[in-house]
Amino acid sequence: MSPLPDTGGRGAGWRGRRAGMAGLTLVELLVAITILAVMAAFSFRGLTEILDTEARLAVQNRQWRDVARFFEVFEGDLRQALARPVRAGDGRELAAWEFGATAGTGSATDLWMTRTTPGTDGAGGAPVRVGYRLRDGHLERLSYTTADLAPDSRPEMDTFPGQVTEFRLRGMDLGQVWSERWPPQAGDPGALAQLPRAVEVTLVVPDLGTIVRRFSW
Repeated sequence: MSPLPDTGGRGAGWRGRRAGMAGLTLVELLVAITILAVMAAFSFRGLTEILDTEARLAVQNRQWRDVARFFEVFEGDLRQALARPVRAGDGRELAAWEFGATAGTGSATDLWMTRTTPGTDGAGGAPVRVGYRLRDGHLERLSYTTADLAPDSRPEMDTFPGQVTEFRLRGMDLGQVWSERWPPQAGDPGALAQLPRAVEVTLVVPDLGTIVRRFSW
């Protein structure tokens, strides 16, 4: 039998190198998995932030639409305002415009006005009474079918969507002075038919902050 060739230990060295290469590959694999896990964590965090941002923007867009809708309806009423005092259900004479401490309900956040309704021939129709108020974080529009009110008159109420924490009003008188109550001359019968030259509306809306709009006519 021929003797085995003398490899001089080369076989053992080769097997050792194979073991070393296998161990190195496993370490590299673990490092790669770790890097992928870290990248996945950062990617998930970034995706979460993007989704949260999109959700916030969607809420704010809806809030802006709600605010725009309120001002659209409000301005429509202003454009039809009449300098006509009215009779309350208890016989008291009420100003054509009133808000602040002089408002019929006594609430500083209430506004009442007389406005005309569209006529069939394009001219103004019968006068009616409409109002705005803030209740339980929501703006409400109240409307009567007449201007002079009967004792049992009840308004129709529409509630605007969206939260509002503050609703403030100011009116500009003939001397271009702003007042937080209207009529500015309390107790003056001649002021009952006076309309403000301009109106400032302030809304405080969560996430949107303070919104101020001025209207004149």
